Amino acid sequence: MRRFWLWMLPLTLMFGLGAAEHPVQTLSLEGDGWVTTEGRLNGYDVMEYRVSLEQGQQWAVSLRSDNRFQYFNITGPNQDTALFIGSTSGTEYAGTAQMAGEYRILTYLMRNAARRDEVGRYTLEILLQQGPDLPDP
Repeated sequence: MRRFWLWMLPLTLMFGLGAAEHPVQTLSLEGDGWVTTEGRLNGYDVMEYRVSLEQGQQWAVSLRSDNRFQYFNITGPNQDTALFIGSTSGTEYAGTAQMAGEYRILTYLMRNAARRDEVGRYTLEILLQQGPDLPDP
């Protein structure tokens, strides 16, 4: 058993501890308050988008793809658990930022499509939703 671990240690250090590497793109909502990006996923590819929000901002995310098995998840700042899971909730999200920080949007193909090495061409739209103008107290 000791020989096994002596053999595995260099491999673990060389390839990492299972940390997945995927592209990350930071998007800005400054100016018009919306951004659209297009992309292409193949097989087990994952694309991560990051957007900074202030607490209380209302925002929405929409995914259009030519692959019906493509979805996205949203994770809040410093969170490990997704606050939105597309495979169970759909391809549109609308909500309020519960805390200020960088929100992560990961788009992916479901396993059944990924293992067949399918392709998903997509458009992801993120926008700030304007709430009603309230008078100052």
